[in-house]
Amino acid sequence: MNKVIRECVCWVVSYLLYTMVRQTRASAKTEPEVDEEMDVADIDAPKKAGPPASDPSYERKFLIARENTLSDSRFYQIRHPKNRAPCLYRINEKCCDEVVSVGEPLRSWFYGESVVSDGAIRLLSPVHPLFLALPYFIDSKCKFLELEEILSDSEYPSITILLQNDQFLRNVEKVTEMKDVCDTKVYRFNENKALEWISERFQRLRASLVDEDCLHKSIVDNGEVLDRYSFGILCDYLNPEMTALAKTHLSIRGPPTDENERVDMSMKRKAEDLYEDTEQKPAKV
Repeated sequence: MNKVIRECVCWVVSYLLYTMVRQTRASAKTEPEVDEEMDVADIDAPKKAGPPASDPSYERKFLIARENTLSDSRFYQIRHPKNRAPCLYRINEKCCDEVVSVGEPLRSWFYGESVVSDGAIRLLSPVHPLFLALPYFIDSKCKFLELEEILSDSEYPSITILLQNDQFLRNVEKVTEMKDVCDTKVYRFNENKALEWISERFQRLRASLVDEDCLHKSIVDNGEVLDRYSFGILCDYLNPEMTALAKTHLSIRGPPTDENERVDMSMKRKAEDLYEDTEQKPAKV
């Protein structure tokens, strides 16, 4: 009987040992397969070369505006009054500002832990909304029309945003005649009134340049040079037709041919470059 028991115990022990050996061998076989799969994945993974990709969240532009004025800002593409090229403006009920870019071609900004490749600064420079509307009034000067009809532009319909601007609505009659027709106000461009209004803006700009002490003494001390300088800035907001009329109206004299004037024109915008980034020291007009 004892012999039978011993044989049974030996058989059970042998079976357990055999089972443990099989499990150990099976686990040893599967482990290299996992390692092999990992090695293949590492080989197939693309190698990253060069600097890390730019994070789109760091693509910023720097804008300078008056304090507490950006919360409700919206920007519109509207034709520039001089050359009719599209330009960016911020317009709402209370303001009309031109977006002017100031900077150099090869410049970047360090912002936090990132580098902003666009090194330009955008300034919001105030401009009188009537300047933007003048070309439209001139185009329709032969007849009385409603403001909605005058400020009509299929390419840049945002010009109608001027109808919500308080400054524009208060001053529109300074360059137009107004009539009431069947309880509807209609307007027509008046050249004489427009020239008087331009003359007022010219005198205001001229006085501002002197008061802010931003010009060289040689310009301020010479009345004719100061007039030409001020008129040059004002002309950036007038089309060629109105520029010629305003020059005659204001009696702006050209420089003598033998005069060698060296005038710093850094404030004067090149209007043909308005759609691209431009360099300008803003002046109120």
